[in-house]
Amino acid sequence: FESLTYPQIDEIALEVRRKWELGTRPIPNLINEMEKSGILVGTFDLGVPKLDAVSIYRKDIPHVLLNTHSQSAVRMRFDAAHELGHILLHAYAGPIERKGELFDQMEDQAHYFASSLLMPEEAFLNDVWAPTLACFKGLKQKWLASIQAMIRRALTLKAITLSQYQYLNINISKRKWRVEEPFDDEIETESPQLFSQAMEKLVRERGFTKRAFLDYLNLPADMVENFSSLPVGFFEEEDKKDDDGIISMLEFRQRNSG
Repeated sequence: FESLTYPQIDEIALEVRRKWELGTRPIPNLINEMEKSGILVGTFDLGVPKLDAVSIYRKDIPHVLLNTHSQSAVRMRFDAAHELGHILLHAYAGPIERKGELFDQMEDQAHYFASSLLMPEEAFLNDVWAPTLACFKGLKQKWLASIQAMIRRALTLKAITLSQYQYLNINISKRKWRVEEPFDDEIETESPQLFSQAMEKLVRERGFTKRAFLDYLNLPADMVENFSSLPVGFFEEEDKKDDDGIISMLEFRQRNSG
């Protein structure tokens, strides 16, 4: 990954879009596309604001965990795209210290990939009609990216100058948009669906009990509901199946022993 260039990362991002058959239009639901591609995505309030997301390979399957703590919908999308960048660009990088030039390079590459994936150059630049906050505010609901991320992307693509970029950021601070931007409370947060759909299907069609899931996972109900985007109280509903139709904990473990 040390030799990757920005143009190469742009091409990788465009290849992902080609695989997803999205062209260069805004991605309606990034998490859904990641799940359809075989990435297991979970969300959880980690209780800390500085850790946005983490990703890891487990048994050759990529996993992503997104931190919902004080995160807007657009920032979570960017975090998901950032972790997708790590999965595609750095899967074989080996152990890297969280400090130092290599770590900083990986973070920069993943950040650039996220911007390139969410805001492809030609289509995005066609929409940037002026170096003003009014322009980027108007584009937010289309591209589903933060105003600050769009301004940074515009600078990278040389659609605005450094002085214009600095002026825009001064005005963002004056308007107190650093933490909360316009439309943050209107854009719907994307939620993973794979875990909840699989769990509901096993309960509904295969005779598994909700109690068996909790016993097997050995986690509190609210934590599983949070992580899996299940409805609150999912595990509190009474199971109305007859005992003959319930798969035992032993059989559940045997089926999943591999």
